[in-house]
Amino acid sequence: MTGQTAIVSCLLALGAVQPGQPRAPQDMEAIPIMASDEQTLAGLTLEQAEIRFGTPSDSDEFALAPELPEFRNDLPGLFDEADIRAGVQIRERTWSYSDSQNITLWFAAGDGAWRAVHHMIWDKGLEF
Repeated sequence: MTGQTAIVSCLLALGAVQPGQPRAPQDMEAIPIMASDEQTLAGLTLEQAEIRFGTPSDSDEFALAPELPEFRNDLPGLFDEADIRAGVQIRERTWSYSDSQNITLWFAAGDGAWRAVHHMIWDKGLEF
């Protein structure tokens, strides 16, 4: 048994690594998710968000427009007029954040990935 094989065997025995289980990208360990840290969530990829938060409880995709429902009304202010006129596609994902709150992240395509452009933490049961 080589040294590397012995280490993997030990990790498997301890349950630290599961065979066939997907691993998060190495850079994910450096991204702590804290609701109060706007910069932590800004630019997070959709893939990274799904690794951190799991399967979303709700998903939607829509075209950016000058007028959006109240829940989404901050989004047009994050883009320039050309993007709004072009109807940039937005992906919206919502997860349970705690026993009493949800978190919604909005993603736009950029740099070859869907990246978070905005988020909102809101109380469960709140209607918009």
